[in-house]
Amino acid sequence: MKTSAKIALASFLAVFVVSCGGSGGGNSAPPVITASYGRPAGQTFATLLGAADSMQVGSVTSNVSQSVGAVYSGDFTNPVLYSVTGYEQVFLNATDGTQQVGGGFLNGAVFPQGSDNPYRALVFSGSAASFVDLTPTGAYSALANAVDGGQQGGFVEVSLGSPRHPALWAGTAASFKDLLPSGALQGNVRDIKNGVQAGSVQPSGSADTIRHAAIWSGSLATFVDKNPSGYQYSSIAAIVKGGFVGVGLPNGVTIGSDSISYLLHALLWTGNKVVDLNPAGKEASAALAGSGTMQVGLYYDPIGANGFPHACMWKGSATSFVDLQSYLPGIYPYSEAHSVVGNKIYGYAYDSSLDNAVAVEWTLS
Repeated sequence: MKTSAKIALASFLAVFVVSCGGSGGGNSAPPVITASYGRPAGQTFATLLGAADSMQVGSVTSNVSQSVGAVYSGDFTNPVLYSVTGYEQVFLNATDGTQQVGGGFLNGAVFPQGSDNPYRALVFSGSAASFVDLTPTGAYSALANAVDGGQQGGFVEVSLGSPRHPALWAGTAASFKDLLPSGALQGNVRDIKNGVQAGSVQPSGSADTIRHAAIWSGSLATFVDKNPSGYQYSSIAAIVKGGFVGVGLPNGVTIGSDSISYLLHALLWTGNKVVDLNPAGKEASAALAGSGTMQVGLYYDPIGANGFPHACMWKGSATSFVDLQSYLPGIYPYSEAHSVVGNKIYGYAYDSSLDNAVAVEWTLS
């Protein structure tokens, strides 16, 4: 999106502290949270999607340039920028602290109508010059969503309009492994930890809107369907200590013409137990990451007003819900939390015009 900036937040890091308020759930006192946010000078958008150790990754965009990958180290005004010759856009989705993965578009890429874009899956090892294009030879599209210990995960689309296959790489295009189970229609890898890959697949015979949470351990033969009982739809977004987080759609909920995102509930898998994290009175939610006893993501409420999500966190139950949006100033009605490292939660926030965005760090003390 290339529109004029409407607020003067181009080159500073704003910090403020809220020590109490009505954003917590249950009987415990709301946590003390510090929110910091910013973006580089000259940029209108700064997003943050992945984090590990002291590294955060995302992208930045200005009114006069396409997006480039951004690697932050706590200062959102001065990231290391990843642009690659021959690619008109680059964006980063995840990091394990050593490698960074995401996607881009080749110069002159043709974008069809709809969302079937010709992505190129990219992996970097600490610099723009280290990039490797993971897209298999002849494939129409590929995107890397996850990285850990030299493995990269995402999807590959063989031709325009064909199903997306869950993909696993080991640093080169030639290392591509197709993880789509027999009979499944399509799928995606969203996270990798310690040799386990997690995401979702569309089961055979199901509607195009249906997904089942899925895990693998490095090969197609290790596929396990993790769709919980009582849910018609599920997808894992991240592997966390003792389980997974993601989303699910309870049985009996009708999928209409609206986006399915407005119906989903945040879920936490721990062992054989699944906890529905959707807060009471909220219309929809998604858990996108976790660390220790904390889960983070977003919720929608109300859907009808403007559809903007609010960043939020949980500690293992729906009643532990905390609205992270309430720790941002009112000029940012839209926020998402995508990563958590220790006591720091990372994401981004848009202003109400959606013409400007800042990378955000929430710190719990």
